[in-house]
Formats: sequence, structure tokens, C-alpha cells
Amino acid sequence: MFRSAVTEWMFTDDPKGRATREAMLARIPLRRFAEPEDFVGALIYLLSDASSFYTGQVMYLDGGYTAC
Repeated sequence: MFRSAVTEWMFTDDPKGRATREAMLARIPLRRFAEPEDFVGALIYLLSDASSFYTGQVMYLDGGYTAC
């Protein structure tokens, strides 16, 4: 989960937004939402020759959310 136009309502002081945000954070082991910088390393790797043998895999960049 990361902040975007679609998720902006979750980052307001509105009670529904706050409750949703807190519920989501409780399920993420790192206890924070992704920042654009969190994706940079993976993108650099995927665009480099170092990933030439990386095929048919899913790379999860979710702070451990899918591991729970």
C-alpha cells in the first residue's frame, strides 16, 4: 500500500480514513506504508543485466504483508 490519489482518503483525519489506515498498518509487519523510494532498488535490479536469469517470478514489495 502506498499513498496515491486512490488512497488519499485514508490519510485524512476523517474517522473512517484513520480506522482504515490503522487496520492496514496493523497487518503490515514493518508498520508503515510504502514510499516511492522503496520501489527504486527493485526497479533498478529488474532493469539491469543482473536480473537476466530472473523469469516468471513475483517480487512482493509490501513490507511483509503477504508473509503474514
